[in-house]
Amino acid sequence: DENVSVGCLKPLEALYGEHEFRHAYKEGLGGTKDVPLLGMLSQQGYDAIITKDRTQLRDDEERRAIFDAGLHWIGYAAKGVKGLRGLATETATLTVGLVYVLADLRPEPHVYKLKGVGIQPAQHVAVSPVGLPGWGRPRRHGLGLA
Repeated sequence: DENVSVGCLKPLEALYGEHEFRHAYKEGLGGTKDVPLLGMLSQQGYDAIITKDRTQLRDDEERRAIFDAGLHWIGYAAKGVKGLRGLATETATLTVGLVYVLADLRPEPHVYKLKGVGIQPAQHVAVSPVGLPGWGRPRRHGLGLA
């Protein structure tokens, strides 16, 4: 769907090389209303739509269009994080979630709601000093990363 960051495509393609991922904008479908879009996806041979638009499941017409198109609905909630952190969170949610979705794909259309990865630093990184108490301060040689 057009609401998924286009920046997620390359990591998905790298991890799931046997599958194809396309973006609505790159396919010339940006701005297309959902019901006609779902029909077009079916006609073009798509198996699923990946989206952040959870209203598609609450709207009976859109949900019926997903069903009639024979599409799996793969969705996740947007965390409201922007920039690099937002892209990383979105990409991580998709790359982790799709491992399980692809292992479970069923012949008839199903809804797969991905659970997003955490957005708080402490959910991903634990920070502690290298030195032990009583060691004092380290010598400084400049800042460099290896």
